[in-house]
Amino acid sequence: MKRSCIIALLSALVAPSAEAAEDPLREWKRQAAAGSEAWAFLRQKDGSLRVEIRDGDCSDDRKTPECETGRERAELVDPDTPWRRTPNWYGYSLHVPAEIPQLPVHVTMGQWWSPDFTFAFREVKGLFEFAVYTSAQTAPVKICRIDSTIAVRGKWVRFVLSATYGPGSIRTVVAYANAEQVCRWQDEAPTTAARLPVWKIGLYRPTIGTLPRPHPTQWIFYKDVKKGSHRADVE
Repeated sequence: MKRSCIIALLSALVAPSAEAAEDPLREWKRQAAAGSEAWAFLRQKDGSLRVEIRDGDCSDDRKTPECETGRERAELVDPDTPWRRTPNWYGYSLHVPAEIPQLPVHVTMGQWWSPDFTFAFREVKGLFEFAVYTSAQTAPVKICRIDSTIAVRGKWVRFVLSATYGPGSIRTVVAYANAEQVCRWQDEAPTTAARLPVWKIGLYRPTIGTLPRPHPTQWIFYKDVKKGSHRADVE
């Protein structure tokens, strides 16, 4: 599909026409199942973005077919993640409805991802956490469980995330929830990895194939998604 067609499709999916020029998500790349346009990414009247994933929603934008590997995905990818040695900041408000099903497997709800490094926010069995991976094949090197005093389900939560990542830098990530620091990790030495992470929002179910089908529908909401080079840019 030509680039112009892809951009036009994303604009229709994530933004109302009257606000398309102001929507920061209008050119983000779509990773979701073919045919899911009617439900995957829907702009709401209050300006929030509803992201929904259903049984069998495997991305059609992957080299390895996800339906063959037991994964499901409905994510939007920032095509211009601005990496450098100084911190990169993202901020967004997330609402996880209290009534959506809780699963016994990880459900990712936003992540920095590359084959060499992942910083993901996820839920498993009703518990929320940030996880840091330094390789796609290893267990997480850091898990930060969100304290129960921060009610993620049923309320809007403002997340602010910072990451430093680039050749020669010491990889560092920090996460805040409602202005409270909930996670921090720093590598022991400068990185030599050349593959830079991209930032994604949405829903990703990497091990959903271990559960019997049909898989339950889940949905979450985002609003006020921002990025910048300073914390004040994204608060």
